[in-house]
Amino acid sequence: MRIRWLRQLTCVVAVVLLAGCSGSRQPDSTLTPSPMSPVSVPLTLTGDIADQPIRVGILIGPQQGQGSEYRDLAEGARVAAYRFAMTGADVTLVVALDNGTLESAAAGLQELANQGVIGILVASTGPHLTQALAGINLEQPILLPYEPSGADAPGVWITGPSLTAISQGISRTLAETKSSKPYVVTADNVQAPSGVGVVTEAYTAGSALPDRIVKALTDGEADSLIVAASAATQAALVTQVQSRLGSKQVPIILTPQALTPTFGQAIAASGVAVNTISAVGSDISDATALSPSTAGASASAFFTALRLAADDPSCLNIYGDAPFAAAASTADIASHDAVVSLIRGAERASSTSPYLVSAALSAGAIMADDGLAGPTLDFSAPLALDPTAVTTLHISAIDPGVRPRSSEVANLSWFAIS
Repeated sequence: MRIRWLRQLTCVVAVVLLAGCSGSRQPDSTLTPSPMSPVSVPLTLTGDIADQPIRVGILIGPQQGQGSEYRDLAEGARVAAYRFAMTGADVTLVVALDNGTLESAAAGLQELANQGVIGILVASTGPHLTQALAGINLEQPILLPYEPSGADAPGVWITGPSLTAISQGISRTLAETKSSKPYVVTADNVQAPSGVGVVTEAYTAGSALPDRIVKALTDGEADSLIVAASAATQAALVTQVQSRLGSKQVPIILTPQALTPTFGQAIAASGVAVNTISAVGSDISDATALSPSTAGASASAFFTALRLAADDPSCLNIYGDAPFAAAASTADIASHDAVVSLIRGAERASSTSPYLVSAALSAGAIMADDGLAGPTLDFSAPLALDPTAVTTLHISAIDPGVRPRSSEVANLSWFAIS
């Protein structure tokens, strides 16, 4: 690895990337973007732990079933470790597996704690996980970028959209689309948004529900569709409904599971129209890096580091068994920011003791100046992400072009409208 050159890499690279991509998205000329702050791609550790080895735990979701759509997104943790390694920091990622059961999730968390990690990023979701969190007592801080509940357990923070924020985001999206009679569908133990819906129904594969939905939308009983389910179920149901609707267009609003590659690849392969599909989530999509703002510069620094890591043959994935380049098409900002937060917690604590790291985290916020590529995370409360950071994201067939693609598998991207 070209260490000397990498250590000198600064915001110039991020700005160049932004400039090269800015033609893909036209900002609203009526808005004055906030000025970009300089953003360094390498991240530096200071203080007493600057020369100490740091171990960060990652609990990976099952290969199939609920939580599986987040497995590949967790590779953002490697980008975080890589950015610190650019300046000589010794960061090791330790992985344990959650096979989708209460026992496996609890065992995985305990396994990571036994290996001396400073904290744990959980790249999974589901009732089994929240049960495991409630029944285990670890010194390590545990961050949940994908599971919207479970913060009732001590030392656990939700760093992604919470259930409340998701419901509020869906309500705002309904207002934006002038929809007042949504047909709400739930599946896979995903909780439905509260306070909305003329009909709420559970979905099972092979049922006649798609026909009932289309009839309600056609007859005017409902004017929109909300699907709270796993990414695979969302894709299957949306494809069936959209194909039956034909030329009729209605707003389709999805929970954050849709923001994963599992959903985008399935919808792209189906060939159905996507122009009425939206989802709620944090604006940390690829297109964020094209925004001429401080948030855009921070996201651009992440993607610059991602491309450098993908181009570095010595950089391996979080499992350490294959080049990172194969995972670069899915690594996300949420997992990156969870790892950065844990490392900054250790820096503030001047210690790799999990108990002290947790205490240091709870004292305040981690933000862009600390190396986050997404919104500020305030760890003074269990819900670290401000609900106002959850917004409406729209789907697009256009690739923003900020990351390398390791295959020819078609995918879709997401973007927010300022």
